[in-house]
Amino acid sequence: CIACGHIFCDTCTKNRAIVPLLDTKKAERVCDNCYHELQSQTLSSIFQNNHLNTQQTPSIDYGASNTSDVTSPNVHNIPMSRRFLELFKDNVGSVIYNYLVEPIKESTRPNYWRRDSECRACFICQHEFDNTTYRLHHCRKCGEGVCDMCSPNKRAIPERDWLTPERICKSCDKTMNE
Repeated sequence: CIACGHIFCDTCTKNRAIVPLLDTKKAERVCDNCYHELQSQTLSSIFQNNHLNTQQTPSIDYGASNTSDVTSPNVHNIPMSRRFLELFKDNVGSVIYNYLVEPIKESTRPNYWRRDSECRACFICQHEFDNTTYRLHHCRKCGEGVCDMCSPNKRAIPERDWLTPERICKSCDKTMNE
């Protein structure tokens, strides 16, 4: 949900509403709770504006500063703080991820697997890995880092306690066929 930040399934975010915290007039996908909350805020603000407009009396301006030029700090700070948070998350998030998650991944993987930090390129085709299109996988038999193209097959590897079909590299697949 773009309003509260909680994660929901597709069916729970079918509603769209304009979220005041975002600096946009476009309706965004929101969860059911936020949708109803935003709708009630919109209705109450319309009621308050109409109520204020009917009770205003004409006044004479004696040169005092126009208060409509002064905006509430919340009007500008909320969208800016959201942009800052998104910028911070995008740039610092990967550092925090690597600092917190990588040690956990390293401690849970089998001992015979080559460490991710040592796998710069595919063991078979030597193509360099990246985080999007050429991802690192481990052969469950030899433990080497391989790409998706060089590990298309799955087999059970009982000697490594993999009893269900798992990813293996082309090299190990070839030796198992012999």
